[in-house]
Amino acid sequence: RDLHSFPTRRSSDLARLPLGLVYISMIESGFDPLDHSHAGAVGLWQFMPEGGRIYGLRIDYWIDERRNPEKATEAFVHYIADLKERFGGWPLTLAAFNAGYGAVLRAMQKYNTNDYWELCRHEDGLPWETTLYVPKAMAVAIVGENRRLFGYEDVAVERPYAFDRVTVPSSMSVAAMARAAGVSVAELTALNPELRRNRTPPEPWQARVPRGAGARFTAAYEAQRELVKPFVVRFGERLDDIAAAHGMSPRELRALNGIDDTSEVRPGLTLVVADGRTP
Repeated sequence: RDLHSFPTRRSSDLARLPLGLVYISMIESGFDPLDHSHAGAVGLWQFMPEGGRIYGLRIDYWIDERRNPEKATEAFVHYIADLKERFGGWPLTLAAFNAGYGAVLRAMQKYNTNDYWELCRHEDGLPWETTLYVPKAMAVAIVGENRRLFGYEDVAVERPYAFDRVTVPSSMSVAAMARAAGVSVAELTALNPELRRNRTPPEPWQARVPRGAGARFTAAYEAQRELVKPFVVRFGERLDDIAAAHGMSPRELRALNGIDDTSEVRPGLTLVVADGRTP
């Protein structure tokens, strides 16, 4: 049995993919959208920054959509479909997902074969990790789709997240959003893992709140909104100067923007500062 034997569905206009591919996320991240590697890979599918941006994911000071399960999975669908179109069979496609397009292409050219299993026989063909990755991906998919056969029938299946989408008109902390929605900060954080600074970016933003809390959020937004406005850092400006110009202390400015490392604050970055207007 291989991935061709799993049921398929139309995942996008570009790809008809086996559902067994979902288990790749189990291998990559243990289904944890916040998982990150020492090499800089992040999210369910462990996209590197460059690869994520190529496939349309926003990765900046405020947002990392590699941690957004929906958008990252959509990017994965496009990426794996591109690899499948290039390499034809699933073994080479999965090898390229693990080792990279170039590594597999070089191995194919060196040994003049597109047989994944043949490439595995050569000591300097594919990376050792990749020779293990492909059978592991297939094995995990087979076990996952046949849990009873392998003794996992008692594993409880968690309920899927249920949420409403709400528009946050201007930058708002997760804590303020939680108060407006009448839910806990932990619930908001779990539903919006792409927020890197515990607040929405300095622009209108679509956020998720627990199912049924959307109307409460909309009704209570004005009472909980924070008087902040965007500010673009200019060349040569220091945080102390920016804070003083907006009637804030440097500590308040850092806390408002989730600044842990001042080296991240560069010219062109949009921060939020106190608006100074009366509500």
